[in-house]
Amino acid sequence: MLSYGDPYLDELLGGLRRGSLVLIAGNPGTGKTILSAQCAHRNAVERGAKAMYVSMAEPREVFMGYMRGLGMDFEGLESMGLFRYLDLASPIDPSFMEGLLQEALKEAISTRVDLLVIDSLSAILQLLGRGKARSLVHTLFTRVVRAAGITTVAVVEVPRGTRRLGLGVEEFVADVVLLLTRREIEARLGRELEVVKARGVEVKHPRLLYTLHGGFKALPPMRRWRAEGGRLQPIEGPSGAYSTGVEDLDAVIGGYPRGAVVHLEVGDNVDAQQYHVFVAPLLASFVASGRGVIMMPGAGVDAGTVRRLGGLYGLADEDFNLRVRVVQPRPLKAKLGPPPWLVEVEGRSLDDDYDAWLRALRGLQESTRRVEVAAYVGADGVYQLYGEEPLYRLLSLEALRTRSEGGLLMVVTKPGLDGRAVRTVSNVSDVHLKLVRRRGALLIYGVKPRTELYAVSIDTSRGYPAPRLTPIV
Repeated sequence: MLSYGDPYLDELLGGLRRGSLVLIAGNPGTGKTILSAQCAHRNAVERGAKAMYVSMAEPREVFMGYMRGLGMDFEGLESMGLFRYLDLASPIDPSFMEGLLQEALKEAISTRVDLLVIDSLSAILQLLGRGKARSLVHTLFTRVVRAAGITTVAVVEVPRGTRRLGLGVEEFVADVVLLLTRREIEARLGRELEVVKARGVEVKHPRLLYTLHGGFKALPPMRRWRAEGGRLQPIEGPSGAYSTGVEDLDAVIGGYPRGAVVHLEVGDNVDAQQYHVFVAPLLASFVASGRGVIMMPGAGVDAGTVRRLGGLYGLADEDFNLRVRVVQPRPLKAKLGPPPWLVEVEGRSLDDDYDAWLRALRGLQESTRRVEVAAYVGADGVYQLYGEEPLYRLLSLEALRTRSEGGLLMVVTKPGLDGRAVRTVSNVSDVHLKLVRRRGALLIYGVKPRTELYAVSIDTSRGYPAPRLTPIV
């Protein structure tokens, strides 16, 4: 079994069966050459498979240089006898093309290559015409793929605005057809792979996103994760800013400015575990730095959830008692008294409960001897408890206080919250980030400042969940 050149494609399709024909189709600029080259490179490096690359797209020097920039050393593989690049991209009389291709196929058979890449079948069609091209494709399928058992990957150009692959015959005899497309996601560049055909394989996710950052990388649907709990160390923020708690996000937006209002907008189908990893590290970093954190959680999140999340990042009871305050409505029936870090309010009047919030906040400033506090507000919880206008008043008061005293105000909005309320939070904010799910993958992007899409994965190697961001390019 060979590799498709990508770990998740191998998992999804069960690996590349020897002697099969794979078509990689798509419009120009969708990464067909990168994926086909990556397939050849990975099989040569990891499995010792011999590969021949027949190119009618790029001269040898261009191909080698481009792939070297993506970390693929094909020249080294050539010296080891594991790779052969046949350059048919230079101007050639079409009358000689058929003979050269026939010789290439004979060489592939005689040297017993494991993998043959043809880039591209569309160029053959243009050079030879439909009649001769059909004959050559038939030879390729019957003599090379079926009789000789050579695994073949063929690139097919798809004209923009159509899904027709080319000759109209190759997709019927192919074992696997992968269609790569560019599509707009949230007014930003997105890339999607569709498994059009996979003979003998039940494909659980026939459509998925991918990126060309550092090569071809399929983006699997986000899965739930488990972390044992490790102490998050304070992350130094950029000059004049706080760390977001996520190192990759710091690199993208430069941290959160001091005294800023941050709006984290959660899109449809993004669950609590997925958006918490962009909240908890920030607040844990504040606590680990000796600063205070005060919270008014959103709907579905209570003090117990907050305590468990803090534990994931190594926060102990002492940390909560000294530097954390959670403000929430008093339960109807309380079995035990609240811990020192829990501030219970009536949940009827925002004016009364905001007074309790301010007293708790001032107490934090005194006990930590730090004026700068991170305040967190779950907008949907405030909206449900007090209504729309009180939510706006709270945002106005807290934004004014934060900009005057420093620190940070993070406001999270979730699906189901009134659209006007979401826009109001966005208008007040200095930084606006949005989390969305597409084809199962978790994506984040900046509205303010504007960024492109980043795919989110979770690293638990330090004991706590740490988001890693990969740009979709």
